[in-house]
Amino acid sequence: MFFSKKKKSRIVTALTLCAVTAVSVMSIGLASWQTTITGSGSVSAAGKWDVAVTDASLQLSTGASASKEVTTYELERTGVKADRDIYGSVAWYKTGGTPATPSDQPMSKYLDYYMVDTTKYGEIVSDEAISLITADQRDAIVADESTYSVAEAIPYQYWTSTPEKIVDALLADCTNALKEKYPDTYQNYTLVRLASVTSKSFTIASMVEKTETVGVDAEDAVTYTDTEISFADVTFGLPGAWAKYSITVTNNGTVDANLSDAVIELETDSDQLVLDKPDLEKEVVKPGESCTITFVVKVPDTVTGDLDASGRLIITLPYGQISVEPAPEASHSHS
Repeated sequence: MFFSKKKKSRIVTALTLCAVTAVSVMSIGLASWQTTITGSGSVSAAGKWDVAVTDASLQLSTGASASKEVTTYELERTGVKADRDIYGSVAWYKTGGTPATPSDQPMSKYLDYYMVDTTKYGEIVSDEAISLITADQRDAIVADESTYSVAEAIPYQYWTSTPEKIVDALLADCTNALKEKYPDTYQNYTLVRLASVTSKSFTIASMVEKTETVGVDAEDAVTYTDTEISFADVTFGLPGAWAKYSITVTNNGTVDANLSDAVIELETDSDQLVLDKPDLEKEVVKPGESCTITFVVKVPDTVTGDLDASGRLIITLPYGQISVEPAPEASHSHS
């Protein structure tokens, strides 16, 4: 739920417009065809069907903002060991204690905490199996180029704080180090202790998927391919606020494309959201031409009181070939 302030510090619920996460712009594909009839003369027909999205954009007024859900992964405690059994190896004592911030003391090169790729060693370093790891297995994992030593990833120890804050800082720094070193596979890693006395090895943290909503600029609120467009969600916080959507399609083929069956709809049960869209009933995109379709979702400036509504924007563009009248039937006659 989004909130915004009006005059007199009055809190109101902002109006949210949720565009379909992956707005689908579909094309009906027709294979090329070639027909040649020979006789006293020749007739040929050839056509190419090729309609594609070539641009898409979103423009926002004052009082409108865009956001989208982002999926990331973060290291979270496995709970196999308490924080007090983890933090002492990475913390440096300072009289009086301070928050869990980096100290001027380097991380010990003998620290036996490692970030391990579970796609390679997941079964060996699982919560249940790690205490049974053999010395040879331990040595192989430590030597593997995909294994990332915490002593290498984090150059400093932390000033002594509560065990909870120290471990919080450790997990956050390990997650960031993995994202930087292995941006495409960091989500596969787990943090473990691989002790020289192997029976004392244990898991510390594993990756957990996180989804959060983040604000984006209008230029980052749209992604598209030839056949699909995804708009970010839009939140309106003021009467009169609007979002202008633009989609450009180009006919790269040799056959006319008819947009009369296009669907642009706003699903909502409130009159606080309105859609202004063009009439595409007779819109035809000829070969080599482009057509830009623009439509606006807005909050009427006549709305008073709290804004409290939501909607879902649906856009479907099925490109139809221009209809051809039925061919006459073959016949013969006498005169």
